[in-house]
Amino acid sequence: MVWNGVQCVNANALPNFYLICINQQTTGAQLATISVIQKSYPSGTSCQNMFDDLNSQSSLVFQGDQISDITPFQGFANLTSLDLWNNQISNFAPLANLPQLTSLNLAHNQISNIQAITSFKKLTTLYLFENQIVDISPLAQLTTLTYLDIRRNQITNLSPISHITYSAGLLSEENPSSTSMPSGVVIAAPALATGTSTSTATQQ
Repeated sequence: MVWNGVQCVNANALPNFYLICINQQTTGAQLATISVIQKSYPSGTSCQNMFDDLNSQSSLVFQGDQISDITPFQGFANLTSLDLWNNQISNFAPLANLPQLTSLNLAHNQISNIQAITSFKKLTTLYLFENQIVDISPLAQLTTLTYLDIRRNQITNLSPISHITYSAGLLSEENPSSTSMPSGVVIAAPALATGTSTSTATQQ
């Protein structure tokens, strides 16, 4: 069965229910396993019923699933919160089709280019820590953000976000930044993303 442009098969035999999707456009039919966290389906549930259920969700968590191709996620039009912590994602542009997102966790992936982030006009919470980001200038357009975590990247200049006050917190430690933190921000990490590191830091 094809779902969001990806061929999927039912895998109810696994200990926890999984959808196994084969991207037919990828050389060698790369496998992307998508697990449904804190949710299970009865054995024998049809793929169509599961897809319908997934598409109705407003919040999904897929942590540590070795996902690299996130094309299937572009069909989740109702999502307001998506957690993709600890995967192998380098390109998150397909998520640009999710305009309702207010919370996005892309921490601990392989992201270097964040230009696609400008598509998320309603985003208030964003986790980007432990990636390979150098240029954060696209973040300057996200004036709705109240919390941002960009720790442990390769960021050398924080000035593009100096005009934004992150009322819920800004974390930018462990970067080779040559500029100081924007003034007037609260440095704190809300516990919004399940399973992620949200240690609190205090501005000196």
